[in-house]
Amino acid sequence: MKFFRRCGVCLMYVSFVASSLSAANLWVPRFHLTTRGYGEEGVLVLTTRADIDLQIEGGLKFGGRLAFSFSNPDITRPAVIPDAYDQNAIENAFARTISIKSAGVVARNVFGLPIDFSYYTGETAVIGSGDDFPLLFGTTEFATTFRGVYYFPENPVYDGIHSVTGTGFGLGYFGADSLGVELFLYQDEILGAGTYSSDLRALFASELVKLEGFLGVTFPSGPYGTYRAGLMMYYDTGAGGEFFSQLGVTHWTPVQEDLTIENFFLLFEPRVRIGPVHTILTFFWHPSIYRQKPTDSDGAIDINLKFQYTDVGTFTSVVGVENLFALRPSQAEQFAISVAPFLSVATTGAIWDFKLKTRVFPFDLAGMFEGLIGVRTAF
Repeated sequence: MKFFRRCGVCLMYVSFVASSLSAANLWVPRFHLTTRGYGEEGVLVLTTRADIDLQIEGGLKFGGRLAFSFSNPDITRPAVIPDAYDQNAIENAFARTISIKSAGVVARNVFGLPIDFSYYTGETAVIGSGDDFPLLFGTTEFATTFRGVYYFPENPVYDGIHSVTGTGFGLGYFGADSLGVELFLYQDEILGAGTYSSDLRALFASELVKLEGFLGVTFPSGPYGTYRAGLMMYYDTGAGGEFFSQLGVTHWTPVQEDLTIENFFLLFEPRVRIGPVHTILTFFWHPSIYRQKPTDSDGAIDINLKFQYTDVGTFTSVVGVENLFALRPSQAEQFAISVAPFLSVATTGAIWDFKLKTRVFPFDLAGMFEGLIGVRTAF
């Protein structure tokens, strides 16, 4: 009940703010509820995760953005701050509150040029996910589904190659229908006061090819700063074949450390469409540092093979099965294989996801099955 009471209070507050700004719009870009069921000591345990974003945006007149976020790994359990220091436990405890995710103001067409100047704070941009292309260029969605809490229920939750999180300024150029360039300069919120980051990204969209590249630096850090770079690429052959990839160096401090495979974020995803049948193979190499934080998953690899059938007549349902091969060299359980049949159904205003994950290796009857029910919507 506390969860719904908090959401109600937040909605009332945000609605009041939005109503006082005649040129502003209130919307919910993300509303995800995910319930997992699994066996624990012979008992069926249910946990429900909530991820909700509320956003106020203005048009040319207002030129502002205010976003609230609520993310709770289990809304059925109260937040508990541990007696001993545990970073993950403390982050989970404070994540159970509604907070301001980001805020910013943008001045468009500065000096009559197709350049936007912005001032922002919080998580302002996710780089290398592919999600910005439908918003900026009106393309269809093409980003990988192998991301987020469905596949990574615990931190880190992978989505994109990097994120711009902090307080600073930005310049953006979107003067063409297929090209965009953005520069961010900000105090890095993840690394703390006195540490600054800058990221430059470029986006290009055509009918068959989508590209997003970026280059970033953090300072002061090491003798010459800490660097990162990456490239997201999507290619549609136009004849039933697609290829999606995310390649990046998430963290490298020259002289202080060698550049090794542990510094890389690597995701390769070839896709084949034959009528309503889709085959998707995903290879993902986990980086040692992601979004400026250690992942504790050195050498981790995921290989996911998905077969799905889409109702091409109405596009309201997707049914299929996926096979996940997970390699975790740094954990006690180094190798696991699971099979998961799934069903996604689009109803009026929401998408319902059902999945039954069965771990076939290593064999453990008590923890063999895990069910998932999720609902996704935006309004």
